[in-house]
Amino acid sequence: MAQALKTFGALVLLRELQPSQPFLILTTYRPTAAVCILRLALSPISRTEKTKPWRRIIGDAVYRWLLSTVPFSTLQALFPSTKAVYTGWVKKNKMPLVVDNLPDAEDAKLYWIGKNDSKKVLLFLHSGGYTLALPEPSCDFWWYVVRQVKKETGVDVGIAILRYGVFMFCSFD
Repeated sequence: MAQALKTFGALVLLRELQPSQPFLILTTYRPTAAVCILRLALSPISRTEKTKPWRRIIGDAVYRWLLSTVPFSTLQALFPSTKAVYTGWVKKNKMPLVVDNLPDAEDAKLYWIGKNDSKKVLLFLHSGGYTLALPEPSCDFWWYVVRQVKKETGVDVGIAILRYGVFMFCSFD
């Protein structure tokens, strides 16, 4: 909920700072509220949402609304880059920053969760359609997986997150 409110606050701030045509859609918050209320009302009978907490249901509804109505160029301006998300997550969790450059790939890097010299490695290609960055909950999830695998099997697993070039819909010169 706090993230949804922060995002909405950023959208309102953008509207006040730059009242141009693409930002007019950002001020229409009523559909979001209606969708959130509807999702909450239907969650007890929904197969996929009945076990989720109400904060997650609202957060998912707001995120779906953002992705379906807000232009990608605006989303890219609102959300942090993959590098910023990873470095922030590493700092927050007091872990070492482990980054491998891929010499033959343009603007691609591997960000590591766990050990980068593990015998078992899982390559994670985050979603975003080459337009949006890595979401922070993905880092939390993969760190949980690394710890659970180590706890249950004793095997060290490294998670390699591919940072690829993001297609920019607009420039921020």
